[in-house]
Amino acid sequence: MNIKVIKVLGFFILICLIAIFIPPKVIAKGITERIGGDDRFEVSVNISKKHWGEGSRTVYLSNYVAFADALSAAPLAFKDNSPILLTYDDRLPNVTKQELQRLKASRVVLIGGKGSISEKVQNEIQSMRISVERISGADRFEVSANIASKIGNYEKAVVTNGLTFADALAIAPYASRNETPILLTKKEEIPKVIQSKLNRVNETLIVGGIGSVSKSIETDLPNSTRIGGQDRFEVAANIIEKLELHTDRVYMATGLTFADALTGSVAAAMENSPILLTRPTALPTTTSSIIKNRKMNNFLILGGTGSVSSNINNNLLKTEGLKTPVVYFVPHADDEVLTYGVDIRNMIASGRKVYLVLLSKGEDSGARDIQNGVYDVESKTPKLAGKPIFCWWHGVYHNPIEEKYLHGHISQAEFAQARVEDFFRASLALGVPKSSIIDESFYLMDYNSVTAKKVMEKYISLYPNADFRTMSEYDQHDQHAFLGKVLEQLEAENKVAKYQTKYFVSIYTGRFSGVSLNEKKYAVTLTKASDSSFVKNAIESYKYFYPEQGIYANGYHSVAIQFNSLEEDMRSVFHY
Repeated sequence: MNIKVIKVLGFFILICLIAIFIPPKVIAKGITERIGGDDRFEVSVNISKKHWGEGSRTVYLSNYVAFADALSAAPLAFKDNSPILLTYDDRLPNVTKQELQRLKASRVVLIGGKGSISEKVQNEIQSMRISVERISGADRFEVSANIASKIGNYEKAVVTNGLTFADALAIAPYASRNETPILLTKKEEIPKVIQSKLNRVNETLIVGGIGSVSKSIETDLPNSTRIGGQDRFEVAANIIEKLELHTDRVYMATGLTFADALTGSVAAAMENSPILLTRPTALPTTTSSIIKNRKMNNFLILGGTGSVSSNINNNLLKTEGLKTPVVYFVPHADDEVLTYGVDIRNMIASGRKVYLVLLSKGEDSGARDIQNGVYDVESKTPKLAGKPIFCWWHGVYHNPIEEKYLHGHISQAEFAQARVEDFFRASLALGVPKSSIIDESFYLMDYNSVTAKKVMEKYISLYPNADFRTMSEYDQHDQHAFLGKVLEQLEAENKVAKYQTKYFVSIYTGRFSGVSLNEKKYAVTLTKASDSSFVKNAIESYKYFYPEQGIYANGYHSVAIQFNSLEEDMRSVFHY
Protein backbone atom coordinates (compact mmCIF):
# COMPACT_ATOMS: atom_id res chain seq x y z
CA MET A 1 0.00 0.00 0.00
CA ASN A 2 1.23 3.54 -0.77
CA ILE A 3 2.97 5.08 2.30
CA LYS A 4 1.02 8.31 1.88
CA VAL A 5 -2.28 6.40 1.93
CA ILE A 6 -1.18 4.58 5.12
CA LYS A 7 -0.42 7.92 6.78
CA VAL A 8 -3.83 9.29 5.84
CA LEU A 9 -5.63 6.18 7.13
CA GLY A 10 -3.63 6.33 10.34
CA PHE A 11 -4.55 9.98 10.80
CA PHE A 12 -8.28 9.27 10.40
CA ILE A 13 -8.12 6.35 12.84
CA LEU A 14 -6.47 8.59 15.43
CA ILE A 15 -9.08 11.32 14.99
CA CYS A 16 -11.90 8.79 15.41
CA LEU A 17 -10.36 7.44 18.59
CA ILE A 18 -9.97 10.95 19.97
CA ALA A 19 -13.51 11.94 19.06
CA ILE A 20 -15.08 9.05 20.93
CA PHE A 21 -12.79 9.37 23.93
CA ILE A 22 -14.68 10.14 27.10
CA PRO A 23 -12.45 10.75 30.10
CA PRO A 24 -13.37 8.59 33.08
CA LYS A 25 -15.18 10.31 35.90
CA VAL A 26 -12.75 10.84 38.73
CA ILE A 27 -13.62 11.89 42.26
CA ALA A 28 -10.56 13.72 43.54
CA LYS A 29 -9.80 12.61 47.06
CA GLY A 30 -7.43 14.34 49.44
CA ILE A 31 -3.69 14.47 48.91
CA THR A 32 -1.46 14.81 51.94
CA GLU A 33 2.26 15.15 52.40
CA ARG A 34 4.01 15.41 55.73
CA ILE A 35 7.29 17.05 56.63
CA GLY A 36 8.01 15.59 60.02
CA GLY A 37 10.95 14.76 62.21
CA ASP A 38 11.94 13.48 65.63
CA ASP A 39 11.79 17.02 67.04
CA ARG A 40 11.29 20.62 65.93
CA PHE A 41 14.96 20.97 64.93
CA GLU A 42 14.65 18.06 62.53
CA VAL A 43 11.32 19.33 61.19
CA SER A 44 12.92 22.69 60.35
CA VAL A 45 15.83 20.92 58.65
CA ASN A 46 13.51 18.70 56.61
CA ILE A 47 11.55 21.74 55.47
CA SER A 48 14.85 23.30 54.40
CA LYS A 49 15.90 20.17 52.53
CA LYS A 50 12.63 20.04 50.61
CA HIS A 51 12.47 23.69 49.57
CA TRP A 52 16.16 24.64 49.44
CA GLY A 53 17.48 21.43 47.96
CA GLU A 54 20.17 23.25 45.99
CA GLY A 55 21.41 25.25 48.97
CA SER A 56 20.99 28.76 50.33
CA ARG A 57 23.55 31.48 50.84
CA THR A 58 21.68 32.91 53.84
CA VAL A 59 19.98 31.14 56.76
CA TYR A 60 17.90 32.68 59.53
CA LEU A 61 18.34 31.12 62.96
CA SER A 62 15.83 31.33 65.81
CA ASN A 63 15.65 30.02 69.37
CA TYR A 64 13.55 26.86 69.48
CA VAL A 65 11.36 28.00 72.40
CA ALA A 66 11.52 31.81 72.31
CA PHE A 67 8.75 32.49 69.81
CA ALA A 68 8.60 36.24 70.46
CA ASP A 69 11.77 37.20 68.59
CA ALA A 70 11.00 35.02 65.62
CA LEU A 71 7.39 36.05 64.96
CA SER A 72 8.32 38.86 62.60
CA ALA A 73 11.14 37.04 60.81
CA ALA A 74 9.27 35.28 57.98
CA PRO A 75 8.86 38.25 55.57
CA LEU A 76 12.56 39.09 55.80
CA ALA A 77 13.62 35.45 55.33
CA PHE A 78 11.29 35.21 52.34
CA LYS A 79 12.77 38.36 50.84
CA ASP A 80 16.21 36.73 51.11
CA ASN A 81 14.83 33.40 49.82
CA SER A 82 16.22 31.78 52.95
CA PRO A 83 15.11 29.02 55.32
CA ILE A 84 14.53 29.47 59.05
CA LEU A 85 16.33 26.93 61.24
CA LEU A 86 16.21 26.44 65.02
CA THR A 87 18.82 26.30 67.76
CA TYR A 88 19.20 25.97 71.51
CA ASP A 89 20.18 29.15 73.29
CA ASP A 90 23.62 27.84 74.28
CA ARG A 91 24.53 25.29 71.63
CA LEU A 92 23.94 24.49 68.00
CA PRO A 93 22.14 21.17 67.46
CA ASN A 94 24.08 18.73 65.30
CA VAL A 95 21.20 18.41 62.84
CA THR A 96 21.12 22.19 62.38
CA LYS A 97 24.90 22.36 62.00
CA GLN A 98 24.82 19.64 59.34
CA GLU A 99 22.09 21.48 57.45
CA LEU A 100 24.14 24.70 57.43
CA GLN A 101 26.94 22.67 55.86
CA ARG A 102 24.63 21.05 53.31
CA LEU A 103 23.16 24.42 52.36
CA LYS A 104 26.71 25.80 51.93
CA ALA A 105 25.54 28.86 53.82
CA SER A 106 27.92 31.81 53.92
CA ARG A 107 25.73 34.05 56.09
CA VAL A 108 23.59 33.34 59.15
CA VAL A 109 21.22 35.91 60.61
CA LEU A 110 20.50 35.40 64.32
CA ILE A 111 17.03 36.53 65.40
CA GLY A 112 17.08 37.85 68.97
CA GLY A 113 19.57 38.98 71.56
CA LYS A 114 22.24 37.02 73.39
CA GLY A 115 19.67 35.72 75.85
CA SER A 116 17.95 33.93 72.98
CA ILE A 117 21.05 32.87 71.04
CA SER A 118 24.29 33.07 73.00
CA GLU A 119 27.71 34.21 71.88
CA LYS A 120 28.77 30.58 72.19
CA VAL A 121 26.40 29.62 69.35
CA GLN A 122 27.55 32.64 67.37
CA ASN A 123 31.19 31.65 67.77
CA GLU A 124 30.45 28.07 66.76
CA ILE A 125 28.86 29.25 63.54
CA GLN A 126 31.74 31.61 62.81
CA SER A 127 34.17 28.75 63.34
CA MET A 128 32.47 27.15 60.33
CA ARG A 129 33.66 30.14 58.27
CA ILE A 130 30.17 31.53 58.09
CA SER A 131 29.59 35.24 58.67
CA VAL A 132 27.07 36.07 61.40
CA GLU A 133 24.70 39.01 61.74
CA ARG A 134 22.27 39.58 64.57
CA ILE A 135 18.92 41.36 64.66
CA SER A 136 18.17 42.07 68.29
CA GLY A 137 16.53 44.59 70.55
CA ALA A 138 15.65 45.43 74.12
CA ASP A 139 12.49 43.33 73.82
CA ARG A 140 10.34 41.48 71.26
CA PHE A 141 8.81 44.73 70.06
CA GLU A 142 12.14 46.33 69.24
CA VAL A 143 13.25 43.13 67.50
CA SER A 144 10.07 43.35 65.42
CA ALA A 145 10.78 46.99 64.56
CA ASN A 146 14.39 46.24 63.63
CA ILE A 147 13.33 43.40 61.34
CA ALA A 148 10.89 45.80 59.64
CA SER A 149 13.78 48.22 59.01
CA LYS A 150 15.61 45.44 57.17
CA ILE A 151 12.63 44.76 54.88
CA GLY A 152 13.03 48.18 53.29
CA ASN A 153 10.32 50.37 51.85
CA TYR A 154 6.75 49.48 52.77
CA GLU A 155 3.44 51.32 52.91
CA LYS A 156 1.41 48.66 54.67
CA ALA A 157 2.02 46.76 57.90
CA VAL A 158 0.47 43.82 59.71
CA VAL A 159 -0.19 44.51 63.39
CA THR A 160 -0.67 41.61 65.79
CA ASN A 161 -0.28 40.81 69.46
CA GLY A 162 3.32 40.12 70.44
CA LEU A 163 2.49 38.16 73.58
CA THR A 164 0.92 35.24 71.71
CA PHE A 165 2.16 33.56 68.56
CA ALA A 166 -0.74 32.02 66.63
CA ASP A 167 -2.10 35.07 64.80
CA ALA A 168 1.33 36.13 63.55
CA LEU A 169 2.07 32.63 62.25
CA ALA A 170 -1.18 32.40 60.32
CA ILE A 171 -0.59 35.70 58.51
CA ALA A 172 3.11 35.08 57.86
CA PRO A 173 2.85 33.57 54.33
CA TYR A 174 0.65 36.45 53.12
CA ALA A 175 2.87 39.08 54.76
CA SER A 176 5.96 37.42 53.28
CA ARG A 177 4.69 37.36 49.73
CA ASN A 178 3.68 41.00 49.95
CA GLU A 179 6.90 42.12 51.69
CA THR A 180 4.77 43.49 54.51
CA PRO A 181 6.38 43.69 57.96
CA ILE A 182 4.69 42.04 60.93
CA LEU A 183 4.75 44.57 63.77
CA LEU A 184 4.04 43.39 67.29
CA THR A 185 1.97 45.29 69.81
CA LYS A 186 0.50 44.94 73.28
CA LYS A 187 -3.22 44.50 73.64
CA GLU A 188 -3.95 48.00 74.94
CA GLU A 189 -0.80 49.91 74.05
CA ILE A 190 1.37 50.38 70.98
CA PRO A 191 5.03 50.38 72.05
CA LYS A 192 6.87 53.57 71.07
CA VAL A 193 9.38 51.71 68.91
CA ILE A 194 6.48 50.19 66.94
CA GLN A 195 4.66 53.51 66.67
CA SER A 196 7.70 54.99 64.97
CA LYS A 197 7.38 52.35 62.27
CA LEU A 198 3.62 52.83 61.96
CA ASN A 199 4.10 56.55 61.32
CA ARG A 200 5.49 55.71 57.89
CA VAL A 201 2.61 53.49 56.68
CA ASN A 202 -0.75 54.45 55.21
CA GLU A 203 -2.52 51.13 55.70
CA THR A 204 -2.59 48.52 58.47
CA LEU A 205 -4.01 45.03 58.78
CA ILE A 206 -4.84 43.93 62.32
CA VAL A 207 -4.73 40.17 62.78
CA GLY A 208 -6.58 38.90 65.83
CA GLY A 209 -9.76 39.77 67.69
CA ILE A 210 -10.26 42.57 70.21
CA GLY A 211 -8.97 40.21 72.88
CA SER A 212 -5.59 40.42 71.14
CA VAL A 213 -5.56 43.97 69.78
CA SER A 214 -8.04 46.32 71.44
CA LYS A 215 -10.55 48.63 69.82
CA SER A 216 -8.66 51.65 71.11
CA ILE A 217 -5.54 50.59 69.25
CA GLU A 218 -7.56 49.93 66.11
CA THR A 219 -8.81 53.54 66.08
CA ASP A 220 -5.24 54.84 66.40
CA LEU A 221 -3.91 52.85 63.45
CA PRO A 222 -3.85 54.36 59.94
CA ASN A 223 -6.54 53.04 57.57
CA SER A 224 -6.96 49.84 59.55
CA THR A 225 -8.88 46.67 58.76
CA ARG A 226 -9.18 43.68 61.05
CA ILE A 227 -9.24 39.95 60.55
CA GLY A 228 -10.40 38.40 63.80
CA GLY A 229 -12.11 35.30 65.08
CA GLN A 230 -13.26 33.50 68.20
CA ASP A 231 -9.90 31.71 68.48
CA ARG A 232 -6.62 31.18 66.63
CA PHE A 233 -8.14 28.49 64.42
CA GLU A 234 -10.92 30.76 63.21
CA VAL A 235 -8.49 33.63 62.68
CA ALA A 236 -6.39 31.41 60.37
CA ALA A 237 -9.51 30.38 58.44
CA ASN A 238 -10.72 33.98 58.20
CA ILE A 239 -7.37 35.10 56.81
CA ILE A 240 -7.96 32.79 53.85
CA GLU A 241 -11.51 34.03 53.32
CA LYS A 242 -10.96 37.76 53.83
CA LEU A 243 -7.79 37.96 51.73
CA GLU A 244 -9.15 35.58 49.07
CA LEU A 245 -6.05 33.41 49.23
CA HIS A 246 -5.41 30.56 46.82
CA THR A 247 -5.94 27.14 48.34
CA ASP A 248 -4.55 24.84 45.64
CA ARG A 249 -2.23 23.61 48.37
CA VAL A 250 -2.64 24.32 52.08
CA TYR A 251 -0.11 23.98 54.89
CA MET A 252 -1.42 22.50 58.13
CA ALA A 253 0.32 22.96 61.49
CA THR A 254 -0.52 22.61 65.15
CA GLY A 255 -1.90 25.77 66.68
CA LEU A 256 -0.60 24.91 70.13
CA THR A 257 3.13 25.42 69.51
CA PHE A 258 4.90 27.84 67.21
CA ALA A 259 7.99 26.11 65.84
CA ASP A 260 6.61 24.05 62.92
CA ALA A 261 4.47 26.85 61.52
CA LEU A 262 7.29 29.35 61.93
CA THR A 263 9.87 27.33 60.02
CA GLY A 264 7.25 26.32 57.43
CA SER A 265 5.90 29.82 56.84
CA VAL A 266 8.58 30.84 54.33
CA ALA A 267 8.10 27.61 52.37
CA ALA A 268 4.33 28.21 52.39
CA ALA A 269 4.90 31.70 51.01
CA MET A 270 7.12 30.26 48.27
CA GLU A 271 4.22 28.04 47.18
CA ASN A 272 1.66 30.83 47.67
CA SER A 273 -0.02 28.56 50.20
CA PRO A 274 -1.85 29.64 53.35
CA ILE A 275 -1.42 28.02 56.76
CA LEU A 276 -4.32 26.50 58.66
CA LEU A 277 -3.97 25.65 62.33
CA THR A 278 -5.28 22.57 64.05
CA ARG A 279 -5.36 20.84 67.41
CA PRO A 280 -3.02 17.85 67.60
CA THR A 281 -5.68 15.12 67.48
CA ALA A 282 -8.79 16.70 65.93
CA LEU A 283 -9.61 19.38 63.36
CA PRO A 284 -11.36 22.39 64.92
CA THR A 285 -14.85 23.07 63.56
CA THR A 286 -13.83 26.29 61.80
CA THR A 287 -10.89 24.54 60.15
CA SER A 288 -13.09 21.68 58.95
CA SER A 289 -15.67 24.15 57.64
CA ILE A 290 -13.29 26.12 55.46
CA ILE A 291 -11.74 22.92 54.11
CA LYS A 292 -15.20 21.76 53.09
CA ASN A 293 -16.46 25.11 51.79
CA ARG A 294 -13.37 25.83 49.71
CA LYS A 295 -13.04 22.19 48.60
CA MET A 296 -9.44 21.98 49.77
CA ASN A 297 -7.85 18.62 49.08
CA ASN A 298 -4.08 19.13 48.85
CA PHE A 299 -2.30 19.50 52.18
CA LEU A 300 1.25 19.66 53.45
CA ILE A 301 1.36 18.78 57.15
CA LEU A 302 4.12 20.37 59.20
CA GLY A 303 5.44 18.33 62.11
CA GLY A 304 5.31 14.74 63.28
CA THR A 305 2.30 12.79 64.49
CA GLY A 306 2.71 14.26 67.95
CA SER A 307 1.94 17.68 66.51
CA VAL A 308 -0.63 16.68 63.88
CA SER A 309 -1.91 13.16 64.41
CA SER A 310 -2.40 10.38 61.90
CA ASN A 311 -6.13 10.67 62.57
CA ILE A 312 -6.12 14.19 61.11
CA ASN A 313 -4.07 12.99 58.15
CA ASN A 314 -6.62 10.23 57.50
CA ASN A 315 -9.50 12.70 57.67
CA LEU A 316 -7.78 14.99 55.19
CA LEU A 317 -7.36 12.07 52.80
CA LYS A 318 -11.15 11.73 52.76
CA THR A 319 -11.78 15.30 51.63
CA GLU A 320 -13.26 15.69 48.21
CA GLY A 321 -11.53 18.07 45.86
CA LEU A 322 -12.93 20.87 43.80
CA LYS A 323 -15.65 19.94 41.37
CA THR A 324 -15.97 23.49 40.06
CA PRO A 325 -14.82 23.91 36.45
CA VAL A 326 -11.68 25.54 35.13
CA VAL A 327 -11.99 27.96 32.21
CA TYR A 328 -8.93 28.65 30.05
CA PHE A 329 -8.94 31.74 27.87
CA VAL A 330 -6.76 30.77 24.90
CA PRO A 331 -5.29 33.56 22.72
CA HIS A 332 -4.31 31.40 19.72
CA ALA A 333 -4.59 27.85 18.49
CA ASP A 334 -1.51 26.02 19.83
CA ASP A 335 -1.49 27.87 23.18
CA GLU A 336 -3.89 25.30 24.58
CA VAL A 337 -1.07 22.77 24.20
CA LEU A 338 2.09 24.84 24.54
CA THR A 339 1.05 26.97 27.50
CA TYR A 340 -1.79 25.15 29.25
CA GLY A 341 -1.44 21.53 28.14
CA VAL A 342 0.13 20.08 31.30
CA ASP A 343 -2.24 21.99 33.58
CA ILE A 344 -5.26 20.93 31.51
CA ARG A 345 -4.31 17.28 31.90
CA ASN A 346 -3.85 17.72 35.66
CA MET A 347 -7.29 19.29 36.02
CA ILE A 348 -8.92 16.49 34.02
CA ALA A 349 -7.04 13.89 36.07
CA SER A 350 -8.33 15.49 39.27
CA GLY A 351 -11.92 15.14 38.09
CA ARG A 352 -12.55 18.78 37.25
CA LYS A 353 -14.35 19.86 34.11
CA VAL A 354 -12.39 22.16 31.83
CA TYR A 355 -13.52 24.63 29.19
CA LEU A 356 -11.16 25.95 26.51
CA VAL A 357 -12.27 29.27 25.02
CA LEU A 358 -10.42 30.40 21.88
CA LEU A 359 -10.35 34.18 21.45
CA SER A 360 -8.29 34.84 18.31
CA LYS A 361 -8.16 33.28 14.87
CA GLY A 362 -4.47 34.17 14.52
CA GLU A 363 -4.70 34.76 10.80
CA ASP A 364 -1.61 37.01 10.78
CA SER A 365 0.86 34.23 11.58
CA GLY A 366 3.94 34.04 9.38
CA ALA A 367 3.37 30.30 9.03
CA ARG A 368 0.97 31.01 6.14
CA ASP A 369 3.76 32.62 4.11
CA ILE A 370 5.99 29.58 4.64
CA GLN A 371 3.20 27.21 3.60
CA ASN A 372 2.51 29.24 0.47
CA GLY A 373 6.23 29.40 -0.31
CA VAL A 374 5.94 33.09 -1.07
CA TYR A 375 4.89 36.37 0.56
CA ASP A 376 1.68 37.99 -0.65
CA VAL A 377 -0.27 41.22 -0.14
CA GLU A 378 -1.93 39.80 3.02
CA SER A 379 1.43 39.13 4.68
CA LYS A 380 2.61 41.17 7.66
CA THR A 381 5.12 42.74 5.27
CA PRO A 382 3.13 43.15 2.02
CA LYS A 383 6.02 45.01 0.37
CA LEU A 384 7.71 41.59 0.16
CA ALA A 385 4.84 40.20 -1.96
CA GLY A 386 6.19 37.79 -4.58
CA LYS A 387 9.41 37.03 -2.70
CA PRO A 388 9.95 33.29 -2.02
CA ILE A 389 10.28 32.03 1.56
CA PHE A 390 11.98 28.77 2.49
CA CYS A 391 10.53 26.11 4.80
CA TRP A 392 13.38 25.00 7.04
CA TRP A 393 11.25 22.27 8.57
CA HIS A 394 10.56 20.47 5.27
CA GLY A 395 13.68 21.77 3.53
CA VAL A 396 11.75 23.07 0.51
CA TYR A 397 10.03 26.08 -1.01
CA HIS A 398 6.39 24.98 -0.78
CA ASN A 399 4.30 25.12 -3.94
CA PRO A 400 0.53 24.92 -3.23
CA ILE A 401 -0.26 23.87 -6.81
CA GLU A 402 2.32 21.12 -7.11
CA GLU A 403 1.54 19.85 -3.60
CA LYS A 404 -2.19 19.94 -4.38
CA TYR A 405 -3.26 22.13 -1.47
CA LEU A 406 -7.02 21.91 -0.91
CA HIS A 407 -7.21 25.72 -0.93
CA GLY A 408 -4.49 26.35 -3.48
CA HIS A 409 -2.63 29.48 -2.36
CA ILE A 410 -3.92 29.87 1.21
CA SER A 411 -5.71 33.14 1.97
CA GLN A 412 -5.79 34.68 5.46
CA ALA A 413 -9.43 33.65 5.90
CA GLU A 414 -8.69 30.06 4.88
CA PHE A 415 -5.65 29.97 7.17
CA ALA A 416 -7.74 31.34 10.05
CA GLN A 417 -10.29 28.55 9.64
CA ALA A 418 -7.52 25.95 9.46
CA ARG A 419 -6.10 27.23 12.76
CA VAL A 420 -9.49 27.00 14.48
CA GLU A 421 -9.74 23.40 13.26
CA ASP A 422 -6.24 22.81 14.70
CA PHE A 423 -7.49 24.08 18.05
CA PHE A 424 -10.35 21.58 18.12
CA ARG A 425 -8.18 18.70 16.94
CA ALA A 426 -5.44 19.33 19.55
CA SER A 427 -7.93 19.93 22.37
CA LEU A 428 -9.59 16.59 21.63
CA ALA A 429 -6.17 14.96 21.67
CA LEU A 430 -5.65 16.41 25.17
CA GLY A 431 -8.79 14.58 26.25
CA VAL A 432 -11.09 17.60 26.41
CA PRO A 433 -14.69 16.72 25.45
CA LYS A 434 -15.87 18.40 22.26
CA SER A 435 -18.68 20.14 24.16
CA SER A 436 -16.06 21.93 26.27
CA ILE A 437 -14.06 23.26 23.33
CA ILE A 438 -15.45 26.69 22.47
CA ASP A 439 -14.73 29.01 19.54
CA GLU A 440 -15.25 32.67 20.47
CA SER A 441 -12.44 33.78 18.17
CA PHE A 442 -12.10 37.18 16.52
CA TYR A 443 -10.17 38.26 13.48
CA LEU A 444 -7.22 40.46 14.38
CA MET A 445 -9.00 43.72 13.54
CA ASP A 446 -11.63 42.93 16.22
CA TYR A 447 -9.37 41.20 18.77
CA ASN A 448 -8.71 43.69 21.54
CA SER A 449 -9.17 44.25 25.26
CA VAL A 450 -12.78 45.38 24.85
CA THR A 451 -13.95 42.29 22.95
CA ALA A 452 -11.85 39.97 25.13
CA LYS A 453 -13.35 41.48 28.27
CA LYS A 454 -16.88 40.81 27.01
CA VAL A 455 -16.02 37.16 26.40
CA MET A 456 -14.42 36.80 29.82
CA GLU A 457 -17.41 38.44 31.51
CA LYS A 458 -19.69 36.01 29.69
CA TYR A 459 -17.93 32.94 31.11
CA ILE A 460 -17.49 34.47 34.56
CA SER A 461 -21.26 34.96 34.55
CA LEU A 462 -21.89 31.42 33.28
CA TYR A 463 -19.52 29.79 35.79
CA PRO A 464 -19.22 32.17 38.77
CA ASN A 465 -17.53 29.57 40.97
CA ALA A 466 -15.01 28.44 38.35
CA ASP A 467 -11.28 29.07 38.26
CA PHE A 468 -10.12 31.23 35.36
CA ARG A 469 -6.74 30.95 33.68
CA THR A 470 -5.14 33.00 30.95
CA MET A 471 -1.79 34.37 29.83
CA SER A 472 0.50 36.56 31.91
CA GLU A 473 0.37 40.30 31.37
CA TYR A 474 4.17 40.09 31.16
CA ASP A 475 4.15 37.75 28.17
CA GLN A 476 6.35 38.90 25.33
CA HIS A 477 3.59 38.41 22.75
CA ASP A 478 1.26 41.42 22.89
CA GLN A 479 -1.73 39.34 21.77
CA HIS A 480 -1.13 37.11 24.80
CA ALA A 481 -0.30 39.78 27.34
CA PHE A 482 -3.42 41.91 27.12
CA LEU A 483 -5.58 38.92 28.13
CA GLY A 484 -3.73 38.89 31.46
CA LYS A 485 -4.31 42.61 31.85
CA VAL A 486 -8.02 42.20 31.14
CA LEU A 487 -8.48 39.42 33.70
CA GLU A 488 -6.56 41.46 36.28
CA GLN A 489 -8.88 44.38 35.52
CA LEU A 490 -11.86 42.11 36.21
CA GLU A 491 -10.21 41.20 39.53
CA ALA A 492 -9.88 44.89 40.36
CA GLU A 493 -13.56 45.38 39.53
CA ASN A 494 -14.44 42.52 41.92
CA LYS A 495 -16.04 40.52 39.11
CA VAL A 496 -13.76 37.60 39.87
CA ALA A 497 -11.86 36.79 43.07
CA LYS A 498 -8.08 36.68 43.19
CA TYR A 499 -8.10 33.09 44.38
CA GLN A 500 -9.96 32.11 41.20
CA THR A 501 -7.26 33.26 38.78
CA LYS A 502 -3.89 32.09 37.49
CA TYR A 503 -1.67 33.63 34.83
CA PHE A 504 0.44 31.40 32.60
CA VAL A 505 3.77 32.12 30.95
CA SER A 506 4.19 31.03 27.35
CA ILE A 507 7.04 28.71 26.40
CA TYR A 508 8.57 31.44 24.26
CA THR A 509 8.58 33.95 27.11
CA GLY A 510 9.65 31.45 29.75
CA ARG A 511 12.29 29.51 27.85
CA PHE A 512 13.51 31.54 24.88
CA SER A 513 12.94 35.28 25.35
CA GLY A 514 15.61 35.80 28.00
CA VAL A 515 13.19 38.06 29.89
CA SER A 516 13.01 37.67 33.66
CA LEU A 517 9.56 38.16 35.19
CA ASN A 518 9.26 40.02 38.48
CA GLU A 519 6.45 37.72 39.60
CA LYS A 520 7.17 34.53 41.56
CA LYS A 521 6.63 31.69 39.09
CA TYR A 522 5.45 28.13 39.76
CA ALA A 523 6.16 25.13 37.55
CA VAL A 524 3.46 22.50 37.02
CA THR A 525 4.40 18.98 35.97
CA LEU A 526 2.08 16.10 35.17
CA THR A 527 0.53 14.53 38.25
CA LYS A 528 0.07 11.30 36.28
CA ALA A 529 3.08 10.22 34.23
CA SER A 530 0.82 8.31 31.83
CA ASP A 531 -0.83 11.59 30.82
CA SER A 532 2.27 12.43 28.81
CA SER A 533 0.68 10.44 25.98
CA PHE A 534 -2.14 12.98 25.78
CA VAL A 535 0.28 15.88 25.56
CA LYS A 536 2.39 14.07 22.96
CA ASN A 537 -0.70 13.33 20.85
CA ALA A 538 -1.71 16.98 21.01
CA ILE A 539 1.80 18.04 19.96
CA GLU A 540 1.70 15.48 17.15
CA SER A 541 -1.56 16.93 15.85
CA TYR A 542 0.26 20.17 15.06
CA LYS A 543 2.68 18.21 12.84
CA TYR A 544 -0.10 16.86 10.63
CA PHE A 545 0.62 17.92 7.05
CA TYR A 546 -2.11 16.66 4.76
CA PRO A 547 -2.44 19.63 2.37
CA GLU A 548 -4.90 17.88 0.05
CA GLN A 549 -7.31 17.80 3.03
CA GLY A 550 -6.61 21.39 4.10
CA ILE A 551 -4.42 20.39 7.07
CA TYR A 552 -1.15 22.30 6.86
CA ALA A 553 0.85 21.67 10.07
CA ASN A 554 0.28 25.28 11.07
CA GLY A 555 1.83 24.84 14.50
CA TYR A 556 5.07 23.30 13.31
CA HIS A 557 5.44 25.76 10.45
CA SER A 558 5.22 28.51 13.08
CA VAL A 559 6.89 27.47 16.34
CA ALA A 560 8.38 23.98 15.93
CA ILE A 561 11.12 24.72 18.45
CA GLN A 562 8.53 25.42 21.15
CA PHE A 563 6.67 22.16 20.53
CA ASN A 564 9.96 20.27 20.65
CA SER A 565 10.87 21.99 23.90
CA LEU A 566 7.55 21.00 25.49
CA GLU A 567 7.94 17.40 24.37
CA GLU A 568 11.38 17.25 26.00
CA ASP A 569 10.32 19.07 29.18
CA MET A 570 6.61 18.78 29.96
CA ARG A 571 5.69 21.57 32.34
CA SER A 572 3.51 24.62 32.47
CA VAL A 573 4.54 27.76 34.34
CA PHE A 574 2.24 30.29 35.99
CA HIS A 575 2.08 33.09 38.52
CA TYR A 576 -0.73 34.51 40.62
